[in-house]
Amino acid sequence: MYRVPTKERMQYSAYADMGWSTSLIARRFKRKWDTVDRWLNPERKDAKDLKRTGRPRTTTAREDRKIVRRYRKVWRKDSVGRRGIDRELKKKDLKASGKTVYRRLKEAGGEMKVKQRRFPLTTRHKRLRVAFATDAKEEDFDLWLWSDETTFEIGTRKRKVFQFAEDSVEELAETQYRHPISQNVWACVSSSGPGEIAFIEGTLKGKEYKEILSSCLFTAAKKLFGKKRWKVCCLFNPQVTFYYL
Repeated sequence: MYRVPTKERMQYSAYADMGWSTSLIARRFKRKWDTVDRWLNPERKDAKDLKRTGRPRTTTAREDRKIVRRYRKVWRKDSVGRRGIDRELKKKDLKASGKTVYRRLKEAGGEMKVKQRRFPLTTRHKRLRVAFATDAKEEDFDLWLWSDETTFEIGTRKRKVFQFAEDSVEELAETQYRHPISQNVWACVSSSGPGEIAFIEGTLKGKEYKEILSSCLFTAAKKLFGKKRWKVCCLFNPQVTFYYL
């Protein structure tokens, strides 16, 4: 950020056009004479700062390309962040730091995004999904009440990595096999809005699941559908059961 505000710099030029001297302008704004004189320089068009050479780059163009290749092939796959890259470069007595690497990745067109998690699907999973979509093609989903269980992970965070235009989906996906501390939750929803929610402690067994359905599922259906007809479908069994309340 500039020490002298842009609005004040523009006023320097306005007062100079009115015939004010540099000394008078400096006293008017309580600035040093050389500060005002520097901003009145004709080379500073529109009161913009002059382009500076900056510090010399610590890496060459060839080293920049090596950094990008190593990040895509090694550091990103091994989940090495900026601090890890910094430690690795220090061990090799290289001048570049983790911040320098991140700047080079941005210059190469990399964009920091959240790395999506990918769960492997078997052939059976895919076949069942296609079969369900085919059977439910003509269904009126306004009459459906969807219920399912999910797991909320506790103490985890999404990991961000640099992504490039030439990256493939497999490179950007993160396969998950282990599960952290989590909380299991059952909930239901329809096109009319959300239904009930129930927290599951430990492993969900048949008895607990029946209690959830008898208490939460029918309560949600009465709230969402009233006396209308509604139906519930088990994704593992394509048979549809109709309930009338």
